[in-house]
Amino acid sequence: MKKIAMALLSAGLLISSGLHADEMAGGSEGSVWASGEMKKTAVIVGTVVGGLIVAGVANSNGRIVKAPIKPPVCESDEVLVGGVCVPVGPTDPVCEGDDPLVDGVCIGTNVTVTVSGTTTIYVPVTFTYLPTIPS
Repeated sequence: MKKIAMALLSAGLLISSGLHADEMAGGSEGSVWASGEMKKTAVIVGTVVGGLIVAGVANSNGRIVKAPIKPPVCESDEVLVGGVCVPVGPTDPVCEGDDPLVDGVCIGTNVTVTVSGTTTIYVPVTFTYLPTIPS
């Protein structure tokens, strides 16, 4: 309702803006507006512009309808991320060599050799580390 009122007010101001009198010393120096005459073109232009404004406001009903945007269709080995199809790679974590993956942690083993005099001691050492995830 406010838009229609504003459009009608604007159209009224547009049409009435040419209806002021420019007072000049008479004779041929006076303007056409001061003599009370209006040109047909001024009336027609004002009417058409005012009608277009009112029609535009009435047609919009205060809402703008946007065309729906269809998301792209991705292939079976792709996933839609931010409106773009991105290839999906392997997401299984990988451990180095033949180390086993246990509960999300890689378990590696190593043998530490200690030599003391004529005695050699082999001590197996177990360690854990986070697996890598291929990108």
